[in-house]
Amino acid sequence: MQRIRGLILAVALAGCSQHQAADEALVAELTTAARATLMALPSTERPGERELGERVELIAAHAVPERIRLVRAGTLTQALLLDDLHATLLRRAADDANQPPQLLTMLQHAPAPWTTGQCLLFDALLHQYQEEAALIKPHGGLETGAR
Repeated sequence: MQRIRGLILAVALAGCSQHQAADEALVAELTTAARATLMALPSTERPGERELGERVELIAAHAVPERIRLVRAGTLTQALLLDDLHATLLRRAADDANQPPQLLTMLQHAPAPWTTGQCLLFDALLHQYQEEAALIKPHGGLETGAR
């Protein structure tokens, strides 16, 4: 009986939150970009390696394969990504107090030109923010719970 309950619970949990697995190479590239960006913070305010790794893995789950290809091809540039952020901020509801993630804001103000990794990180962070603000639907089976 306990096995059956455990199996039912496992199936229910799997159906409730389907997360796409983040590509290890992408996670590594985003981690390097995040580390470089976070160097602007005092060392006491930077997350530890484990926390950074966990955060970046969650961020990487929001990366859209087609947009990754566009960034890598040089078609989706820093300027276009910043335009996407500004358009997103204009689309927020007037009473929306949710601010973009700190790392997204740090990248926004980081010196140009960004690395490819920073562009990929910015785009994934922006998609995460858009999904959480219910401005776009989650992609690829990723469930955030936002409505």
